[in-house]
Amino acid sequence: MGKFLFVTTGESYRLPSVFDGVKYWGGGRRNRGSDETFKSVERQILASKSQMSVIEKIEKKYNITCEIFINSYNLDPYLDKLLTSIYDSRIIRVNLYPNPLPSEQSLILDTINQIKTLNLEDYEFILFVRIDFYLRDFFTDYFNICENKIKYAHVDSNCTKRCDAFLCSQTHHDDYPKNSFPEICHNIVYIPKKHFDLLINNVAWNYHNSANNVCKIIDRDDVGLFIDTYHYCSTDNEWNPLYCMVDRSESKYFYNIGYRFDTELGKKIYVENDNIYQELIHKDSIIEKLKNL
Repeated sequence: MGKFLFVTTGESYRLPSVFDGVKYWGGGRRNRGSDETFKSVERQILASKSQMSVIEKIEKKYNITCEIFINSYNLDPYLDKLLTSIYDSRIIRVNLYPNPLPSEQSLILDTINQIKTLNLEDYEFILFVRIDFYLRDFFTDYFNICENKIKYAHVDSNCTKRCDAFLCSQTHHDDYPKNSFPEICHNIVYIPKKHFDLLINNVAWNYHNSANNVCKIIDRDDVGLFIDTYHYCSTDNEWNPLYCMVDRSESKYFYNIGYRFDTELGKKIYVENDNIYQELIHKDSIIEKLKNL
């Protein structure tokens, strides 16, 4: 079929928010490189190996090959080499900054600028995944190649609180006109070749309002979700079936049971007695996987 590009960005080897009874601010961002860093090594290994497992399954299922671009931050030569060794010979570019960029959005824009220098015609699609995400087995089951749709992980159920805090102009409600979309998790994004122009023009992948921005340019029928259920993006606040942040504590609660977003209707709906994930919530956990690492 050809090739696809897997792009992983963000900070690696971060401590969990709560580790050994100690709470760290912001998922441990300020503890990278400290004496505690070794505690997060196995967790990052778990995340990276899960991403490689997904890549291999996609390659096998669709008879396609993958190339990998890593845009992150360095720590020390040993840990940097350990990280890149997991992604193996598929890597075509690695960029590890010595110091953090000003914000998450700065790293995203930097990543897009570097992607622009690649021959994008070589790729059928690009899959973006945050580097500290452990991808659950369920992710592969729900992944499919689509030539027309840009797809985001899920609707962000915390969008209203965030918008109030950041004075966002986007209105949040239960019904969305055809040229709008609720806020989403922008840390897992699938972009097919058809819409690469929206990527390089900084529309399709930037922040939680990415899908809403895209709907101002293309029809909402070309925008989708990996899963239609509502979840917090931070997995220490709420469980989801797709991923878990390895540098934070792991919630086992699904607070938004029953709520779905119907992309065709542009409407938040409620499903009575919804048990879609009933058998998954207490399975495929970080703690469980670490025991077998």
